[in-house]
Amino acid sequence: MTVDELVANLGLELEAVRDRLTYLEKFDRVRQNGDTFCPVE
Repeated sequence: MTVDELVANLGLELEAVRDRLTYLEKFDRVRQNGDTFCPVE
């Protein structure tokens, strides 16, 4: 799903969606294919 699709589906502004994604990435809470995705350190 693209950021533009998230904006449309959630009914939020682009900047709000980007802020939320940044937060989730920062705290390793991004999910991919049903699993939590944690960046390799």
